Amino acid sequence: MPFVGFEAFFQQRRATPIDTQLVVPNPRELADLWAVTPGLQASATVPLVLTFNQRWSFEVDSGGRTFDGSFLEVSTDKTNWTRLSSELSVPYNGTIDAISRNPFAGQTAWVNKSAGYPRSCPPR
Repeated sequence: MPFVGFEAFFQQRRATPIDTQLVVPNPRELADLWAVTPGLQASATVPLVLTFNQRWSFEVDSGGRTFDGSFLEVSTDKTNWTRLSSELSVPYNGTIDAISRNPFAGQTAWVNKSAGYPRSCPPR
């Protein structure tokens, strides 16, 4: 199968100026999907804190093997990215199965379903 990669864009809901929702489609091909927020202003003296609600539901087979997942990365130049892990208040909950064809196989990520899915996970 061909590899498909593309950037998904956030869609602004009208509830509040900062209330956004992102729905990523489930492609039929092997894909690397990502979303990039607008630039965030950071201070040299005050820590940057990103707070968000999320929910997820990724493919899992009957044996519990996880084929899909997601993770959070940050960049200062949109070229070099750093994956966050110990900084997260809702930690990654598993590993993308090493036998999957996922380009991130064997890596820790949010997999399976979020707690209480389909409701959102509250920020912590």
